[in-house]
Amino acid sequence: MNLSTRGRYATRAMLELALHHGKAPMSAAAISRAQGISARYLQQLLALLKRAGLVRVVMGRNGGFALTGRPDTVRVSEILDAVEGHLSLVECVDHAERCSRAADCLSRAIWADATDLLNRHFSSLTLADVLARCERKAANGGKGKKKPPMDADRPTSPRTPGPRPAGRRRCGRARGPRRGAVACRGPAPRRGAGGSAPA
Repeated sequence: MNLSTRGRYATRAMLELALHHGKAPMSAAAISRAQGISARYLQQLLALLKRAGLVRVVMGRNGGFALTGRPDTVRVSEILDAVEGHLSLVECVDHAERCSRAADCLSRAIWADATDLLNRHFSSLTLADVLARCERKAANGGKGKKKPPMDADRPTSPRTPGPRPAGRRRCGRARGPRRGAVACRGPAPRRGAGGSAPA
């Protein structure tokens, strides 16, 4: 399913108004120029948004359009509902009566769950959330969130191994006939006064 231009353009127009929230109202012509939306098409979208109570018209010489509420109270789902209607991946999710197989369809539950996830995602985002995400992206050079260097916690110079503690042995496989035996390499045992190793 693809969102129509109504949903996409209306969201862009609302984001433009959110950028100017608390300032002078914006004329439809100013929004049209800033977002590259046809003025006639934008007027239709603004009428739908006004009907839904998301924007208001300010009369007068310096009048125009403004958000009805703060950017952190306007959810993306409200914008889409105003211009698109309720979003559904498959028609039978909202209108089971339009499909004779809806009651026994094994796949309908999949589309219903996916539709629910999509609508919950749009409901979780406010205009302020989207603007904050854009600001973070711009601060990082348009590349999104920066990742830390892979070796950030590693020392910049190679580590020098210290002296091996006295008496410590290194074990490995012995070479020779007894391949399965384990040989320990380390300092030789001390010998007694007669030259023989202590018992």
